[in-house]
Amino acid sequence: CHSPRKMASGRKKRRGYAIIENVGEGTFGQVYRARDEKTGEVVALKRVRIGNIQNGISLSLFREIKALQHIKSLHVIKLHKYFAQGSSVVLVLEYMSTDLRHIMQSMQEKGHCFADLQIKSLLHMTLKGIHAVHQMRLLHRDIKPSNLLLAQNGLLKLADFGLARILDGKGDYTHEVATRWYRAPELLFGSRSYGRGVDIWALGCVFGELMNHMPLFPGQNDIDQLSTIFSCLGTPSTNDWPSIKDLPDYAKISFPEMKRKPLEEVVPRGTKAALRLLDQLLAYNPSKRSSALAALDDSYFEAPPPNRMSSKPSIFLSIYLLDCLPPLDLP
Repeated sequence: CHSPRKMASGRKKRRGYAIIENVGEGTFGQVYRARDEKTGEVVALKRVRIGNIQNGISLSLFREIKALQHIKSLHVIKLHKYFAQGSSVVLVLEYMSTDLRHIMQSMQEKGHCFADLQIKSLLHMTLKGIHAVHQMRLLHRDIKPSNLLLAQNGLLKLADFGLARILDGKGDYTHEVATRWYRAPELLFGSRSYGRGVDIWALGCVFGELMNHMPLFPGQNDIDQLSTIFSCLGTPSTNDWPSIKDLPDYAKISFPEMKRKPLEEVVPRGTKAALRLLDQLLAYNPSKRSSALAALDDSYFEAPPPNRMSSKPSIFLSIYLLDCLPPLDLP
């Protein structure tokens, strides 16, 4: 959904959809903006390469399809349908204009920052999406700015469920999920019996990034990721997190004792209410970490956020018209 590139021909078709442009690609395949020839609706076509269709679809694609079929929320991307085409499966998704990572990069380049009300709105919409996922006993496991999509009307939706997993209580999950900068400490210590807290930690990282306009914990590798977290939040103790000693890789890695910095130093732009909520999202002990529902009920949201990003969302989302936002006041 970012940096769209025009196709050589706007007349290419896929099963009743006219391709308008290629808007992104990755190891999975391509994403196109297309028009439904029957209804005229603009949609996103996510073409996933799977090789020989007779061999079945990949686990990540199966997870994404099943998750999107079950979750019904205004803040989760909608799957209209899917179909096989040659050696690919095509997901027909609602079209979103951009993603949060792209917006943040554009704002940073222009020296702008989010106002507190905008941060509050983004966080509130993301929490609603995560709560809907968790209500279905699912874990998203890859919450990050590039998976938070924004429509032209300012509505935010959670997307990319390729790592989603049913929370079945059996505790045999892989720890190699989530993008490193947003990976919870229990995952970094090799836990295979984690829960909803991994999504909440990732959300806390996004929340801090919205306020700082840079990643909160940009580790270079898994060990450095833990060091980066500890340098800000202090080395976790067994008093606060008794079960940490039972994590598979805890005894394998030794870290020096680091003191916790005040959150006001870690996130200097945060209001008192914002930092209080951030502290709950980034609790080391997963059992003490806030739930999505509890976070939605936090006093940070006592002054209700708008349902959209802006009264003029199309202006807000335009990377060319970001002068309407307050300038970034760097220390």
